Amino acid sequence: MKEIIKELWYGNLNPSEELFLKTAKEKGEYKKFQECTEKFEAMLSKELLELFEKREDLAAGVRSMIESKIFINGFCLGAKTVIEVYQNNKSDNA
Repeated sequence: MKEIIKELWYGNLNPSEELFLKTAKEKGEYKKFQECTEKFEAMLSKELLELFEKREDLAAGVRSMIESKIFINGFCLGAKTVIEVYQNNKSDNA
């Protein structure tokens, strides 16, 4: 347990990097997304492209905040589950 906490502290664990596009289906969907984005961007004027890119940057920031909160909530739920299982196991053995 101490090793996991230590790895978290030093920033050596990054679950989002480990889960990115592993299957052929995921890679195919991402390729379709890229192709669609390229076609869309080619249709935009320079001004609209700059606005679109700014919007994409803002959207990425918002997604990052939301995903961070989801991760924290999930982590807390997991910890609460472990505590409850441990407490129930203790009372069953008493």
